[in-house]
Parts: sequence; structure tokens; C-alpha cells
Amino acid sequence: MRVLVTGADGFVARHAVSLLQTSRAEVVGSVLNQDDAKDISVPLQRLDITDAAACRAVLRAVEPTHVLHLAAQSNVSWSFAHSEETRRVNVEGTRNLLEACAARVHPPVVVVVGSSEEYGPNDGRPLPELPLVALRPLSPYAESKVEVERLIEAEPRFRAFTVRTRSFPHFGPGQKPGFFTADVASQLAAIAAGDRPPVLRVGNLDVVRDYTDVRDVVRAYTLLLERGVLGEVYNVGSGHGVAIRELLDELIRLAGVRVRVEQDPEKARPTEIPALIGDSAKLRAATGWAPIIPLSQTLQDILAWWRTPERLVAERQAHS
Repeated sequence: MRVLVTGADGFVARHAVSLLQTSRAEVVGSVLNQDDAKDISVPLQRLDITDAAACRAVLRAVEPTHVLHLAAQSNVSWSFAHSEETRRVNVEGTRNLLEACAARVHPPVVVVVGSSEEYGPNDGRPLPELPLVALRPLSPYAESKVEVERLIEAEPRFRAFTVRTRSFPHFGPGQKPGFFTADVASQLAAIAAGDRPPVLRVGNLDVVRDYTDVRDVVRAYTLLLERGVLGEVYNVGSGHGVAIRELLDELIRLAGVRVRVEQDPEKARPTEIPALIGDSAKLRAATGWAPIIPLSQTLQDILAWWRTPERLVAERQAHS
């Protein structure tokens, strides 16, 4: 199996590359800027997925049997102010990649990663893989992911070699600010180091999300590369909801610091889904996958990552 991982320098992709390296897979990554990926120990191809010709060239050069497509604009909040760029990368970029794959004599199997944000408002019970007509995206990011699914559904040639996911929130060591646990853990690490006052600024704490460790999530992706049914869509999530407030309280406890929590209006989204919980029975039946890393372990690992000396120094420089 020769796997091309797009966006190989991203948070999820780095974990995926690491996992694939432990198997017999031959792994090649694509990155937008190779200067940001010098620590990645697999061959790299420079690729801007919004460039159709570049997509075709990379597919010719790599000749993958499988593609894990992780190159994307994945920040929901950022998408509200940058809707056109979000669509350009997520929709047009994915279209370019799929067209390049379809042009191959033997198209590779492609896992196209979508989001639970596609579901939109719901009754709070675990969601099965609803049909496209039932999806109610509330953000430009979610809309871009639904549009990708519509594109695949409308093109039999794309359905013939793709497996889609709707992935529920995932977190872990290495995630950058812009996501809740990374934002909180980075602040707590800086407070513990004496780099900032003991004030924790947060967004909406009342929502419930289905969180899974990123290392479990990429294990699901690698299983889908081999066992996913082509043309199908799979939820990837734990099936259990947790209140964001509970994550906050546990991170503060683990950090061992006294802080004052303040709401930050800038962290609020224009729209918010009260609860998102997934039913991953279809994924489990197809692959045998189940999450194995406890939530408490993930939170400890996230905090430990932000407390490393090199990370603290980088954060000091970023905010100096």
C-alpha cells in the first residue's frame, strides 16, 4: 500500500503519518510549504490543492494506491470571516484532487474527511449517518464539507473510489490554538510558567461535544483506507457527549493552578450547535474500530505537550 497523505504537516496528518509508518505502508506526504515540515520523516511533495495542474503532477509522481485527504481549512470560527477562502481550499481543492485521481488508469482509494458540523442543530441524541438532504450546516466551514459530499454524490466516478467520513471533534497533543482544548491548555501552561496572569479566557462553555483522541481517529482513517466500502460515509466518534465546561474543569485540575475564568466575546461563534454526538456503529461494523484512549489521558497529554520547554519558548516569542 502506497499512501499519499495530503496536508501532511497538519495536526491530524502528523499523527496519521506516524501511525502509517508503523505499518507496512509506504507513505508520502504533501505539504503547502516544505519549510514548515522539516521534522516530517517521510518523502514530501509540495502541493497547493487549489492548483489543479499541481494535483495531477503529484498524483503522477507518487502513483499512490491510497490517499488520505487531510489538506483543508478546518477552523469553524475562522471560516465566518474567510468563507471564500474556506470554500476555495475545501471544495475546489478537493475537486482538483479527485479529478486528478479519476484521471489515473487505476484511481487510488481516497478517504475524504468531513465533519460532524455538517449535521447542524439536532435533538442531542447520537446521530447516525443522515442523508445529505437532512444536513443543516450553520457555518461556511460546514457548508464547504457538505458541498464536497454533494460533489461526490453527483459524480459516480468519484463515488467509485472514495470513502467519506463525518468526523466528530478530536483533540490531542500537537493541536494548535483556535480549538478549545488547545486554547485552554496553552493558557494554563503559560500561567503555570508565570508568563501570563492567572486569568483564563474562554468561549461558550454550555455546548456538548463527542470528543475522541486524535490517535484513535487516525486509526479509524487507516482502517477505512483498507476496509471502508467505496461510496459510503462513516461517522467517526466515541458516541459519548461531554460538556465543554467539564473539559475546562478537568484541565484546570490537572494544571494545578488557581485561575479566574472569563468569557471572551471574541471566542464566540455567530452560530452554535448545542450538542453533537455521533453514532459510529457503521464504522465499528465495517472495521472493528473502537476508541481506546481515555479522555483523562488525552487531556494529560495535551497539557504535557504545551508544557514542554520548546513550546513555552515558542509561545513566549509568539506573544512578545
